[in-house]
Amino acid sequence: MLVFYNFAGFLSQGMKGLNEYIIPLKGLKNGIHEYEYVIKNEFFEHFETSIISEGDLIVKVVLKKSTITMEFDFEITGTVNLECDRCLETVQQPIEYKGLLIVKFGTEFKELDDEIVIIPEESGEFDTSEFIYQFICISIPLRVLHDEGFCNPDMLKKLASFNIQESSDSRWDELKKLLNNN
Repeated sequence: MLVFYNFAGFLSQGMKGLNEYIIPLKGLKNGIHEYEYVIKNEFFEHFETSIISEGDLIVKVVLKKSTITMEFDFEITGTVNLECDRCLETVQQPIEYKGLLIVKFGTEFKELDDEIVIIPEESGEFDTSEFIYQFICISIPLRVLHDEGFCNPDMLKKLASFNIQESSDSRWDELKKLLNNN
């Protein structure tokens, strides 16, 4: 399940400086509406605990609006700069995301699951910035590493000098034998 930071505040006023990601709902006709955003470094500065400080992404949003729901198709492509988990140098990580978000109207904000969100009926706008940020974050692999041979060689030497040996736990020996027999 996605984690939304103070999302209720975004609905009414948006995050300062991210107003371009707010889609006005009042007066928006039923049908298909397309939006495109260019995400640069400044975008990530608005998220306090972001592990991303630099990025260059294109976000395409196709909104299918009907009288009772809005379907947001998100497509995000580009790169973000992250820290390598092995050598701590910067890695340019490709990002690709495609996903659907269904927004319905109700009495109060509620997240039903990963794809369905209910917003108050009186909401006159919908801020996509938090969703874009979350979709970028979930597109980052669990382990971020340089391709083989591109890590900082000085750091690799330092790591090798520690040469940590795995200690054997005899309690697992019998299970290892079973695995080896198969």
